[in-house]
Amino acid sequence: MFTSKVLKSLSVGVVALAICGNSEAQMSTTTSTTSTNSTTSSTSTDAQAVMIIQTVNEGEVSLARLAEKSKNPEVKQFAEHMVRDHSSSNTALKDYTKKAKLQPAASETSGQLQNDAEAKKKELMQLKGHKFDMQYIDTQVEMHSKVLELLDQNLIPNASSTELKDLLAKTRASVAQHRDHATKIKLGLDKKL
Repeated sequence: MFTSKVLKSLSVGVVALAICGNSEAQMSTTTSTTSTNSTTSSTSTDAQAVMIIQTVNEGEVSLARLAEKSKNPEVKQFAEHMVRDHSSSNTALKDYTKKAKLQPAASETSGQLQNDAEAKKKELMQLKGHKFDMQYIDTQVEMHSKVLELLDQNLIPNASSTELKDLLAKTRASVAQHRDHATKIKLGLDKKL
């Protein structure tokens, strides 16, 4: 329950920052992010870690499908890259779960991540053109940063299987690359304002 409230608070803070862009929203986001740090340190089982990453992958593919229709070639190419990489990640996770005879298990974190992705999708569906591109890329920076935090503070350190730990480390490298790429695109989009 506490985790859900904190994650919702983070989402509200980030949306407020994105919509308002003012210092009060920035303070809210900073406060919420600090609160979230304690929740990402709670331990997840291997089955929950797999479900968390699968949920992230599915959310990223869903959002990227919207962005594949962007008229901005950089945003469109990034979205296509997200579909390819996150689909590939899910395939690797499915192969791992089959080999390890592991059934992914839902957790409060995977549920909240799914809710966050659905809310972002609804929000993005209301936007067009440059506003869509900006919000989509902002969302990518935000969500990939959140996943890096989850990987670093919870999923990788708490993985009991060496094979899963290695898979999560590879996922982390990809997520960091995605975040950095989205940040670079964001800087370019900001210059076009």
